[in-house]
Amino acid sequence: MLTNTVLTEKYHTASLTKKGHSQKSITPIHLACTNPNLAIIKKLMEQSSDVNVCDTQNHKPLHFAAGCESVAPLEYLLTLGANPYDLNLRKRSALHFAALAGRPHNITALLAARPEIWKIRDSMNMSAFGYACESGRADCILAFLDTKVVKAGAG
Repeated sequence: MLTNTVLTEKYHTASLTKKGHSQKSITPIHLACTNPNLAIIKKLMEQSSDVNVCDTQNHKPLHFAAGCESVAPLEYLLTLGANPYDLNLRKRSALHFAALAGRPHNITALLAARPEIWKIRDSMNMSAFGYACESGRADCILAFLDTKVVKAGAG
């Protein structure tokens, strides 16, 4: 993991948005969003401001950031205009990814940005709250309930 790396070079925008076809067209920006080192993401975004670049499964950088152990990449992408309502091909939002990855702080941040996002159901007819309940992660369930957007009996 590149947690202490500082990027000093300038990169061509094409290098940052180039999609690796053997890797489902995931870009360096997607990968950087899984890293808690916000400096890396900021450096890449300074040179390529496409916060909505998608891979072949329609995953945006926000989907990747939702699974990160730190909430910082997710919050940063939201300030750049990333849309929490964007869905991948399986109809999953970033909130689904945060719930599946067991990231309660990311759940809280996404619900603070867009409270109604919890109602989105994926292609399996599951909400992100449903995945949190199914996993039994009390911290994730509480993240939903503490925001007061999810009502008792929802799922």
